[in-house]
Amino acid sequence: MRTRNVDRSKYRNYLLKSEEFLVTAGEALERARYNASVLNSVHAIISAADALSVFVKGFRYAGTRHEEAVELFSGIFPGDRGHEKNVSRFGTILSIKNKAEYLEVLLSSKDAADALRDATRFTEYVRGKLP
Repeated sequence: MRTRNVDRSKYRNYLLKSEEFLVTAGEALERARYNASVLNSVHAIISAADALSVFVKGFRYAGTRHEEAVELFSGIFPGDRGHEKNVSRFGTILSIKNKAEYLEVLLSSKDAADALRDATRFTEYVRGKLP
């Protein structure tokens, strides 16, 4: 699994990125730009996962396989029920990324609202684990 070492103090930058992506996802949803909303929710959750990984472990995922990113995130607090719920949330959001970016289908308002809800909850969870 490919990772990249990152100075632990840089977790704040990843958290800020996550929060910016969440705001943009909400704005896109309000403007009926559902595909853009979903992709911003995806990027929000990835940045939030990076923030927690950098803070706790001093590295972030640097590969291209979504399953590995979820696996790496799951190892941060193994056995913690709240963490496991958010590991599942992370996997769910990442699974829609391919559909939003590469397939010929268009996403719906429900897809965007669900992704934003899950990304918001995930980011709130991560914030609660950070100082």
